Amino acid sequence: MRTRLRDGSEVTVGDLKKRADRATELEREHQAFENSKREFEAKQAQIAASEQSFQQLITQAKAVVESRIPPEPDPALLESDPIEYLQQKGKRDAALAELNKLNEAERANAQEAHNKRTAEHQARIQKEGDLLREKAPEFADPKKAEAFWSELKTIGAEAYGFKETEFGNVSDHRVLLMARDAIAYRKIQAEKAKALDKVKDAPPVQATAPGRRVSQSERESQVVKEGMNRLRTTGSFDDALAILNAQS
Repeated sequence: MRTRLRDGSEVTVGDLKKRADRATELEREHQAFENSKREFEAKQAQIAASEQSFQQLITQAKAVVESRIPPEPDPALLESDPIEYLQQKGKRDAALAELNKLNEAERANAQEAHNKRTAEHQARIQKEGDLLREKAPEFADPKKAEAFWSELKTIGAEAYGFKETEFGNVSDHRVLLMARDAIAYRKIQAEKAKALDKVKDAPPVQATAPGRRVSQSERESQVVKEGMNRLRTTGSFDDALAILNAQS
């Protein structure tokens, strides 16, 4: 059974059921992705909050230490009072050493926060990759995956104006699945256009005389004629392919 959609295209009831099932599945996937996204953002926010809190404390500590750093001792003290010179220099060196410790702690904390963010990002990319291969097993084949990325970059640049570097930030498996389907749809449309061009100028088929035995070629011609009549009404890609198969 077939039914006509609002845009005038025809689909089978079976296709509609498949689309409904797919829509339900996409809704579940969307909810799972949103949950994962919120979890990822919460962890990133926690890392940022911890880093900010530490940065505030370290900045205050550095300000206190810097305010207590004695000036350079007067070189003249080396001759007049070398002991005083060494005492002043010792106090200054100790304060500078304390400041260096704080600076080192600041750098270590920044590096640790960076490592945590990187690890979380890599874990998310890995999870998205696993979901992609689960939904589309062909991506597990390195050659097929490489071919897809090459095709995506070419079509993305030629048809939509994307830069190649922009694809490096794509990790959402849903976006990649949608891109795969879009590429497949473009190929189907291209084949459909070729099929319609091939049959639109086909000569009309003459009816056979009554009572005469119908030959194989005449039966094939009748199939083509009926297919042409359907094609003029539906514009269906399937009807166009049926005509091509009958003529082959």
